[in-house]
This record gives sequence, structure tokens and C-alpha cells, in this order.
Amino acid sequence: MRTHPRLSCILLSLVVPYQNVLVAAAIRISPPASAPDGAKSVSQGFLGFGIEGRSFADYAGTENANEFSKNLLSTFSSKTGVPVHIRVGGTTTDHSKFDPAQTNQATKNTTTENGLRTNITFGTPWVEGFKHWDNVLYTLQVPFARKNLSNAIELVRACINAMPNQVQDLEAIEIGNEPNLYPGADRNASYSPANYAREWDSFAGAMLGNISRLNGKEWFQAMAFAWKANPPWTVENVFDANINRDGFVKTVSQHYYQGRKGDSLTNVLMNHTNTVSTMRSAFQAAINSSHSHGNTPFVLGEVGSALEGGFVLGNSLGAALWTVDFMLHSMTMGIKRVSMQLGTNFDFPSWQPITVANGRPAAVHGNFYGQVFVADFIGKEGNLSITALSTDGHPNVVPYAGYNSGRLSKVAIIDLQAYDDDDDRPTRDINLTGLDDGIQRVRVGRLTALGGSTTQEGVTWAGKQWTKASNGTAVGPDETVVLDVKNGSPVGIVTIRASEALLVEIVRE
Repeated sequence: MRTHPRLSCILLSLVVPYQNVLVAAAIRISPPASAPDGAKSVSQGFLGFGIEGRSFADYAGTENANEFSKNLLSTFSSKTGVPVHIRVGGTTTDHSKFDPAQTNQATKNTTTENGLRTNITFGTPWVEGFKHWDNVLYTLQVPFARKNLSNAIELVRACINAMPNQVQDLEAIEIGNEPNLYPGADRNASYSPANYAREWDSFAGAMLGNISRLNGKEWFQAMAFAWKANPPWTVENVFDANINRDGFVKTVSQHYYQGRKGDSLTNVLMNHTNTVSTMRSAFQAAINSSHSHGNTPFVLGEVGSALEGGFVLGNSLGAALWTVDFMLHSMTMGIKRVSMQLGTNFDFPSWQPITVANGRPAAVHGNFYGQVFVADFIGKEGNLSITALSTDGHPNVVPYAGYNSGRLSKVAIIDLQAYDDDDDRPTRDINLTGLDDGIQRVRVGRLTALGGSTTQEGVTWAGKQWTKASNGTAVGPDETVVLDVKNGSPVGIVTIRASEALLVEIVRE
């Protein structure tokens, strides 16, 4: 897919308004020069992915690497300077077993189809997928629903042996998936957080005692609750049940899908107020509980824009803009890492790894571009913190400021106004003011597409596209613009259209 020739005109909107369009009132954004009190520290490894177990071989490859996926993943490590985090797991993994003698990557154990809970067996070709990706750290989820400890130990050993740097490539082991859904399904109806905590701790201890390479205690990601995790299944209750009696917990995880089938892109995803209220009601208490118990990091280990929500909720410019807003807001909540879920033929993943007969073709999807934007927001410098900024009554425009070592280094601005008539698309002037005397230039990049929020074609970040035709490497002209700064503001008028996002990076001499 080539960049549409009309996209070159988008560059003009950085410095002059569009002609013959509605220009809304200018928005003044004045970020503090230094990180304010309450700015949240951001991990360099914040941005990650999750892969549903039965899809792992499609994404990674078996005998040979999936070069398309490998190139796409390298985009993120090259931008942040750290390995990309990959969580391999999900419901299919929790209901699986490993057979090293099996020559197929995966087979069903039963003729009865039970969706993601269908029992499957992974073979050696599935494990071989772990050898293909460099610069990756894995969280490996092991089966817990079926309580087969010896098989889980065998799986961990095989996966570690396949990783290029072996145990150095292992970030954590996650025991089980969404245990708050076990009662009445994988355990009896009375199964409680206290039952789970005892089982989990025993399982973790046995794994440590039987896998000599796990030298030390804190190897395990706990809970991995499906949202909405309602009482009694709360992080606080599981900690109160003494899950960490032996110091095994490294991170606490929960899952999140903002939309559902039939939801509106405009009302559910391109709605900052909804994103904030939904996330805070779902996770603020869990984050507080996790941090209050040994300052344990809290992660979102499985995230999608919409569960079975329709392709436009995952493969559109609007989905990319939601991804930016959701991830940056997650940072302001103190969430350490977000793993965006991948799965073959799913509605919402960043890319489809292979072409499936009677299914979807291999392709890069819209929300991939939001993740690349976030990777550039994180950057390589390190010691990053973030704060949300005010736009004085403009609810559709959402700005965030980033600080490296306490100094202002970037401003992200997201315009969530949905719009789909590209010939009559509202434009806003952005008055970025108060930049300190040491700032002489800014560099501006734009996340956009022709056609507006629902478009599924031609999404670009700073002029670049990533496609199957390019085998997952960036193509297209670099359309970032460098502007001089005088009297604390960029020279010229910086504008943003409806359904776009800007990243303004500070250039210091």
C-alpha cells in the first residue's frame, strides 16, 4: 500500500491552517518547564504486546522466523532502546499441555469445541518460536486451570532453552489466566481468592524448587484477572489471603478491553472522559493495593480496544488515536507496562501475522500506529515522567507533557473529535507557549489519515507506513517538521485537524 499523494498536503497543516475548512478557536497549551509534583515515572519497557497462545506460532514462526512480525517488533526496540516485552499466554494457554514428542505445533485434545477453553496440546515446533526474536523479554504464562504442575515445569524448561539468551530473556512466569473466572468453570463454584492464593503459592514454590535456572524468588506475575474483576476477586483480597507469603510475586496483572461488540467508535474509544472514568473505576483501587504491598508494580497484561467489537474498533485511525490516549493515560495512573493483545483473525490486534484461508490477509492495522507514536514519546533518553495538561474547556483535545530527567522534552496532543469528510475537516490552531529560553527548536510529527476516524487505509505516523508489502519495515518520506522557537513559542502557527495527534519534541542545543 503506497502513501496517498494527497498526504503530502498534511505537512502544510503544521504551520498554516487548511484552506476552506472550519478553523475552531485556538487552544493554548503551556506545559511546565520542569516536571510538576505528581508527575508519574514511566518505565522504558512500558510498551509491550501479548500473544494468545494458539496464535504464537503464527506470529513468531516455527522452523523459520516470521520476518514480517520480527521487523514490526524491531520498530519498537529501535525507538525505545530496550527489549520489547512479550507476554505469551491467555485462555488457550491456560487450557493447554506440552508434549515434546509432538511434531505439530498445536493439536486439539478433543473433538468438542469450547472456544478458547478447548483443551489443546503444544508440540516442539510451538516452543521453537521462542528462538526467533532478538531484543525481546518474555512473560511466559503456564497452564494452571488443569493443575498439571509437572507439565508446566517441563514447558518452562523447554521455552527457556529455546530463547536466544535463555533465562536472560525471561522477564516473568505467569501462573494461570483470569482465575476470577475459574469458579464454576475450572474449579468448583465456591472457589475463592483464598483458595487461589494457596494454590498459586504452592505452584510457584514447586516451580522454583524444580527449575534450577530460576535463581531467586521474584519470578512470578500474579492474578492476571479478567476485567471486570468484581468482589471478592480484588487485588487487595488476594494479598490479604497472603499470596506473597514467600516473596514470589514480581508483578500484579489485570486485563482490559474498553469496547464490546456493537459499541460506537466515537462514544467508547474516541472519548477521553469515558477512557478516564472506565480505567479509574476498573484499576485505581488495584493499583493502590499493589503499590501498598511491597510497592509491587501493576501491569495490564492483556489489552484490546474492543473484545469482538468489529474491525473498525481495532483497524482504524480512531483506534490508533485511542491507543495513544489510553497508553499515555495509563502512564499517568502509575501503570508500569501495557501489553496490547495479538491474535490471529482477532478484530483488534496491531497486525495480522499470516494470511488465513477464508480469513484475513497478513496486514498492519490502524492501532499499530498509535503504538509507534507512543514508542517515540518514550524515546531512548530514559528517566521519563509524564503529566496530563489542561486545554481549558476543550474536551476533545487531550495533551500530555513528557519530561526526561525533570526537564520538558515533549508534548503529545490528541484531537479526538470524530470526523470523516476530509474536504471539510475542522482545524484548530495550537498555541504552545511558555517554552524556556534554552529551547531553540521543536520537531513535530503527525499521526493522521485521509478520510477521518473510521478510515482503515492510509494511516501514517510522521509520513511513514508499515505494510505487508514492505515486510514490516517503514516506508514513505519523513514528514516531521522542525520549527524555530522564539519568545517561548514555535514560529508560525501549529495546527491540528479533527481525528489527529501531534508529537512535539523539544530540540535542545
